[in-house]
Amino acid sequence: MAPGLAAVGVIFLLKRSPRAIVELTAVLLIFLLPINAPWMTRNWKVFGRPLSSAMSSATIINQKITPAKAAANVVRNLSLYTRIGSEPVTEMFNKVLSELYAATGEPLYDPD
Repeated sequence: MAPGLAAVGVIFLLKRSPRAIVELTAVLLIFLLPINAPWMTRNWKVFGRPLSSAMSSATIINQKITPAKAAANVVRNLSLYTRIGSEPVTEMFNKVLSELYAATGEPLYDPD
């Protein structure tokens, strides 16, 4: 659901059209809610929360959220998708992402 919500946010920032936002939100709900509803229902029954257990949330979610940490997380997540089959291109993407990560000022092995 998060990528869908991110898409709504991007369209809002780009178009600023309330109609476009309502239409996209409706489409996302029509497609994403049926896909995620069984898992969210199961989590609600098992953990009392729709996304995960309290223990998982405590270990997965960052304790401190700052713009630098958010940017570092985005870069770190993008780095998971840089291997594309061409070694020189993959190395170039990794180098760019390493420089972007360094620009955030966050340590690479930050436990938080």
